[in-house]
Amino acid sequence: MASGGVVRLSAEHIPSLVSRLASYGALSLQTRTVLRLLRARINPAPFRLLAAGTEGANLVTVTAMEMTPGRAVLDVCGPESAAGRRRLDSLLRASELAELWRRPVRVEFMAEGLADVFRTAAERHGLRRIVDVNETLRLFVRPDDLPDPPPVHQTGLEVRSLEQRHLVKVENRWWYSRINNIHRQEPN
Repeated sequence: MASGGVVRLSAEHIPSLVSRLASYGALSLQTRTVLRLLRARINPAPFRLLAAGTEGANLVTVTAMEMTPGRAVLDVCGPESAAGRRRLDSLLRASELAELWRRPVRVEFMAEGLADVFRTAAERHGLRRIVDVNETLRLFVRPDDLPDPPPVHQTGLEVRSLEQRHLVKVENRWWYSRINNIHRQEPN
């Protein structure tokens, strides 16, 4: 059973949480972590947060029990491993945002009101904003702006290209999973 807990946030804490969750992949025993924020009842559009990662034992699920422009109540379930739980706990309880290598973050179906919160966070942390034809807001850390990237990465366009390719792979996996779930729910 994955460990979990309810985290109550006000609007000013949301950008910090996004940054911490985005950095989780760099902390999870050299694995990348999928973060999914589902079923938020805002306006009543779904609100979904994904960070590049892999599924399985290192899955972290964040479900929005309640979310408004000024307040969010999130149910956070961490990985089943004890080490993963400790990593998640330390991230959620951190008093300051550590300057860590961050994976791409994708925010989809942005609800009115919260969009401004995330845009402010993007500008504050030097993130690039890319809005595609599906009105998907994507937040990327600029690798060349990070002070100490891991040695396996190099700064600049090469890293950006690698991260973009990885994000495409994650998106394809997510759509494949979604389509399969739809087919399973269809009556015979």
